[in-house]
Amino acid sequence: MKARPHLAVVPPPPLPEPPPLPRRGKAASIRRVSGSGRPEIALRHLLLPAGLVLAIVLRWRFGWGKGGTFGVALSFVVLSLLMGPVVGRAKVAFDRALLRALQRGDRNALWPLYRRQWVLRAFGERRYLAAKRGLIQMEVGDPRAAAESFREALRGASAAERTLLDNYLANAQYALGDDADAERTFRKLIADGADQPQVYHHLAHGILRRGGKAKEAAALLEKGLRTAGSGPTALPLRITLAEAHVALRDTDRARRLLREAADAADGPLGARRALVEGKVESASGDEAAARRCFARARELDPEGPTGREAKALMERAA
Repeated sequence: MKARPHLAVVPPPPLPEPPPLPRRGKAASIRRVSGSGRPEIALRHLLLPAGLVLAIVLRWRFGWGKGGTFGVALSFVVLSLLMGPVVGRAKVAFDRALLRALQRGDRNALWPLYRRQWVLRAFGERRYLAAKRGLIQMEVGDPRAAAESFREALRGASAAERTLLDNYLANAQYALGDDADAERTFRKLIADGADQPQVYHHLAHGILRRGGKAKEAAALLEKGLRTAGSGPTALPLRITLAEAHVALRDTDRARRLLREAADAADGPLGARRALVEGKVESASGDEAAARRCFARARELDPEGPTGREAKALMERAA
């Protein structure tokens, strides 16, 4: 039975691979919706009316003086005004810390990092938290829970948010084996004008995983590369395109693509590169070199899907 390769979660632009880290205000997030999305009420939005109600109760039920009730109301007004910037800064810090952990492949750090975000969990929006929770659930190997988190985040989302969240949901569907649903989602995103590298990447990756038309996958990845340019976002596309060219028996082109993706040396993405390099060596008849590459992939991602696939390929080659 063929091992199913890992469908890596590729951070959508403008999140770059390190270095550098994203600038303030550039981290990807699911923000409070305005415009076409349904507005979402978070706890911080209730502080102002709660303060006014409390002041009225203290004044008319308990006989507080005007000064005391005014002070209570004013404190809630100030707290309400301050919480917006506080939550915004907490989102940026969380996004940066989460990105670092994902890039390192440090899955053990993800849930503790999420649990420490008491400001966001108390005062942040449900959709933002559900999306981040889903990303963590995907990385720790629970795609079913991740799919539910992404569906929760999709409820009431704006059109722009839906593009990102549908991408995440389809990725979870691939991991669950719901390939047909995932492929429909990605094809619809492309048909609706989602000219984004990660959409082309995930659709092509799913086609390759199912043993589909490598030529179609390669064409999708070439489109994604034209959109991604030469920056770090292009690395996973180059690696997967190299895998497509292995299927097309063009190992020379695959090697060139892997050299162009040499910056992907560590973490899950480095493991994917090592795995594909092993497939190139195997296709070229050098099984010893292939086993060394597979061992490197296992070393970089010992507990993840890429490491498991590398182990299966090593056992098959033994």
